[in-house]
Amino acid sequence: MTELDFSPESNKYPYRHGKVKTRIYYCWHNMKTRCDNSKCDSYPTHGAKGISYDPRWSDFAEFYKDMGMPPSDTHTLDRIDGSGNYEKDNCRWATSSQQAMNRGLNRNAKIPFKGVTYEPKKSLYRARITVNGKTKSLGRSKDAVEAAKLYDQAVKIYHGEHGVTNKDLGLFQASATGDKAK
Repeated sequence: MTELDFSPESNKYPYRHGKVKTRIYYCWHNMKTRCDNSKCDSYPTHGAKGISYDPRWSDFAEFYKDMGMPPSDTHTLDRIDGSGNYEKDNCRWATSSQQAMNRGLNRNAKIPFKGVTYEPKKSLYRARITVNGKTKSLGRSKDAVEAAKLYDQAVKIYHGEHGVTNKDLGLFQASATGDKAK
């Protein structure tokens, strides 16, 4: 990480840090816009839902100190807990494919589990996962919970810390009580 001098004596503070047209600056600016600007397309899923950012992060220098530079040009800011705020302990740098794995259940899903579809002609539940843009079939089961467990195992193998399992989402408990998954 390149160290930036944000001291008043450096003549670079607060706006001349040399990062205005960089990826990290755009990530910081876009984070603030999603949370603060009601005209932003992403505001309904961020600011309107109460998602905010660490007040210290109003200052780019504080954000930079906490997050450092993204590892590559393909990494953007990701919230580990998608319902949590943008803050040091809940943010990391991730690629778009890693971020895609950090999502909950589709609200229009007919099966209350991630990675599971129903095949009515075979009367079976099919577990699938997408890896590097390709869908892999993980197997079929007569039981949706068993298919969901296959998916969960594959998430940990293929996506590691960036993957969200059905267990992480509490979907096994919701299924057992008959509640529709969130």
